[in-house]
Amino acid sequence: MIKITKITQHFIHHHIAPKNTSLDDLFVANADLKDKKALAAYVIETYSLGQLVSVKFNVADHILDFTYNQAENIGRVVAEVAIVD
Repeated sequence: MIKITKITQHFIHHHIAPKNTSLDDLFVANADLKDKKALAAYVIETYSLGQLVSVKFNVADHILDFTYNQAENIGRVVAEVAIVD
């Protein structure tokens, strides 16, 4: 099982400081979702965030960091990922 915690999201605006919003933790029973892109797609689908734009792969293995497009706005999600038994 995969646990996604400390999920925060914000929209990227050039003129204002982002307002972070915390989302509920997720538990993923499907062990096939170990890939960061698949995990990002799962979070987007779960919270109906829109369409995946990009996933950062140059961060630590336990960090999920991606951007998405929702109604002409670009958002960013950062979370921690852990494998639990």
